[in-house]
Amino acid sequence: MEALPTTLDQWVGWFTVLGFGFAFTVLTTGITAFESSMLGKGGLGKTSEEFSTAGRNLGMGLVAADIVSQWTWAATLLMSSNMCWRVGISGSYWYAAGASVQIMLFAILATQVKRRAPNMRTFMELVRVRWGKGAHITFICFALTTNVVVSAMLILGGAATLNALTGMSTNAAAFLIPIVACLPYTLMGGLRATFLAHYFNTLVIFLALFIFMFVGYVGGGDGSVYGSPGLVLDSLEATTEYAG
Repeated sequence: MEALPTTLDQWVGWFTVLGFGFAFTVLTTGITAFESSMLGKGGLGKTSEEFSTAGRNLGMGLVAADIVSQWTWAATLLMSSNMCWRVGISGSYWYAAGASVQIMLFAILATQVKRRAPNMRTFMELVRVRWGKGAHITFICFALTTNVVVSAMLILGGAATLNALTGMSTNAAAFLIPIVACLPYTLMGGLRATFLAHYFNTLVIFLALFIFMFVGYVGGGDGSVYGSPGLVLDSLEATTEYAG
């Protein structure tokens, strides 16, 4: 079967996985080592407590960037765009509104949990103290299953996107993404390094959003679908005819 033409060349996919993975590893471990030597925060070769909890000393900006980075995954980007295409501008709005409710509720819950159990590392510890060993084991199984399912979805979503855009092998992308782009800085820097990586991920996300917004609302398009706010609104309203 002949391969379908792709928007980008295949080398772009390999560069995205290998180049960005190496860059994130060097950048995050370098900043973590700098904080350790100059500011006394975190660092490489610290205790297991520092590795797993980042010394319980993370700023609000890093936490906010981490939430944005973790919430912006393949399903969110693809489904919000798909809903906007299917039912118009209200589709993307209500999709975002539904997701925002969860963040607000869990933020309140996390604050209360932190007040009641300030030394807790994971929510499973709270379950063990409150409901006992049986519930603790049950929630561990749920947590591990959730991590496996979500990790597989993220990896396969990224691999499928690289394959569709560049023609890069899906198997190669799914194998290299976790090993090259995530594992090294996590093993070397622990939780603090992952938060720093998410900060730069969020920076890239917002940069891409600003570029797409500029192209869509100001400086792009052929003048028939997008290129100005009026054209975008008319195009979105036209898609409501296909809502089912």
